Amino acid sequence: DEYEVYLGSHSCLCRRWDYCGVPCSRAVEAINFAGLDIIDFVEDHFKVDTFERTYAQGIHAMSAVNVTNDDILPKMGPPNTRRAPGRLHKKRNRTEDIGIPTKKVTC
Repeated sequence: DEYEVYLGSHSCLCRRWDYCGVPCSRAVEAINFAGLDIIDFVEDHFKVDTFERTYAQGIHAMSAVNVTNDDILPKMGPPNTRRAPGRLHKKRNRTEDIGIPTKKVTC
C-alpha cells in the first residue's frame, strides 16, 4: 500500500501517526530520507523532558484516613444466573440416531 506522508502537518494518510502521536514506518522512512531527526516529529508528551517535568514535584502518599465505611456499602454476592428469556431449543429425535432407515422418494 502507498500512503502520502505530510511532514509539515505531522500526518500520514494511514492515520496511525495522527492517532498515536508517534510516526508510522512510512513517516520514519520519509523523515530519514529528508535527513531530519525523528525525535522532532514525536509528540511532546512522549519525550523524557515532559516526563521529568511532570514528576518533578514527586507523588505524595495519601493520608491514612479510612475513606469508606464498610457498613454503608451493600454486600456483594454471586451474579444472577437466571436463564435468559427466549424460545427453548426443540429436542429432535433424528432417524440416524435411532437406527430407522430412511427412504428417498424421487418424483
